[in-house]
Amino acid sequence: MNKPIIFDNETKRIDFDLQRAHGYMDCERIIIYNLRKHMSNEVSTFDMERYLKKMLRYVEDKEVINRGNSVCANYKYAAGFINTIIATPCWHSWLKGS
Repeated sequence: MNKPIIFDNETKRIDFDLQRAHGYMDCERIIIYNLRKHMSNEVSTFDMERYLKKMLRYVEDKEVINRGNSVCANYKYAAGFINTIIATPCWHSWLKGS
């Protein structure tokens, strides 16, 4: 069953988690957890890639908004990791296997 990704709900949860993260490894775990959640809901690769691109724009915007405060780095870490995932060929295979 292919469940749709409700982006507003995702951003609320990711915001909550990123604001409490401690370092880049926590930020990466948050992104991986969310991606695996959607993969287990059998979201198509095409929809996952659209979601990643939309999430990248979102966290980049949040980084700009939060520049100068303590959570700015977490949004920067998340953006960098999402960007790396997007640029990785067959990222979905890697994510399933890791």
